[in-house]
Amino acid sequence: MSPNNPFKYGKSLHRRTQTPPAYASYRSYKPYLRVEFERKCVYCLMPDTVQGEKSFGADHYRPKSVFPDLANAYTNLFYCCNACNSYKGDAWSTSPTYFVPNPVDHVMIQHMRYQDGTVAHSSDAGEYTIELLNLNDPDAVNYRENVIHMIDVLEDEMSEIAATEKNIAKKLRTKTMTAQDAAVAVATLEVSKVKTLRALKQLCGTL
Repeated sequence: MSPNNPFKYGKSLHRRTQTPPAYASYRSYKPYLRVEFERKCVYCLMPDTVQGEKSFGADHYRPKSVFPDLANAYTNLFYCCNACNSYKGDAWSTSPTYFVPNPVDHVMIQHMRYQDGTVAHSSDAGEYTIELLNLNDPDAVNYRENVIHMIDVLEDEMSEIAATEKNIAKKLRTKTMTAQDAAVAVATLEVSKVKTLRALKQLCGTL
């Protein structure tokens, strides 16, 4: 599995890093949540750099219809894609077994894991979440597979660029390439490297 795979669930609890001021509307917390959860949906892990920031919002982990006092509580808000937010809706379970895990209160890998384009469950809670949020909808699986494929392609391109850079350096040392030709080749490579790295970061959600 690529180290740049954005769909790997966390192996430890997330500790909140952002301390926003109190807002009258929960929507005002979205920029903080975006930073807090590294621009990815906390449930399906899709980066917003792939779907676009407008396709994401603030999810009330404890639904405001059930917990109105927590409607504007930052600690109750999570960064979430619109699809997962819509499927989750006002669902709330008091069961210690069947619930939707979140990365602050639960070690996500203990409940769900990425496996060949699909999300596999590691617990009853994971199974419940996968069904509730329809995480293995064929379109969603295909989308994740396409993202991973493109990441693999871009990683190969970065490896080819690195190999070409080494080859240019070797030719300079052995004087089989002029300094002027090497400078032109390196400049061309640098343009390709910047574009490829930007595309890679966008797919990985680290842009």
